[in-house]
Amino acid sequence: MKKQPLKKLHLGKIKIASLSRSRQEMIKGGEAMLVTFMNTCSVLCPTRLCTTPPPPEQ
Repeated sequence: MKKQPLKKLHLGKIKIASLSRSRQEMIKGGEAMLVTFMNTCSVLCPTRLCTTPPPPEQ
């Protein structure tokens, strides 16, 4: 009877590992997209208007 809970725990660990792995890939992909956006933005706006937030209007 002790072997069944071990199998369930093992399957749970595999699921958690696969979820965390896909999350890491999503985070890496997001960082790559952000870097690409910042690079293209700096090329389009040499004065860095895109990277800095606009001043608050009064």
